[in-house]
Amino acid sequence: MLQLQDSLLRSWGEAKEGPLFSPLSPATMLRLGDGRIVCAWNDHEGREWLRKMGPQWACGVRTPLVLGVSADGARTWPKRKILEGKLDLADPMAYWYCYVAMLELPDRLLLAYSAEGELNAMKVVSVPKAWLPEK
Repeated sequence: MLQLQDSLLRSWGEAKEGPLFSPLSPATMLRLGDGRIVCAWNDHEGREWLRKMGPQWACGVRTPLVLGVSADGARTWPKRKILEGKLDLADPMAYWYCYVAMLELPDRLLLAYSAEGELNAMKVVSVPKAWLPEK
């Protein structure tokens, strides 16, 4: 067991903060066949005003759901597009988009995720690769 743990530490290194600001739900990444990495996450970069509205906003907002593309091994995400962006100021949990699964097909990505405020309600979306942000 110790040998396995040592091997994992050599492969992965120590955990450190990354460039994605997504405070509540996990990001999902997939390496595309062309080597780029696509990521789906709740992009809260530039939304510092959420934290000022109280704890339900700082932690409870799982929108927008953004697709980003990285060509430098996930160090930076310069190109992003909003996949889902609804926000209800009266009910911060009305529109949740989270827990994404992705599959690459020859000309598109299939995404499945929890949607519309119900963690047991799923949405499946087909996104043409041409829609993704360019390198």
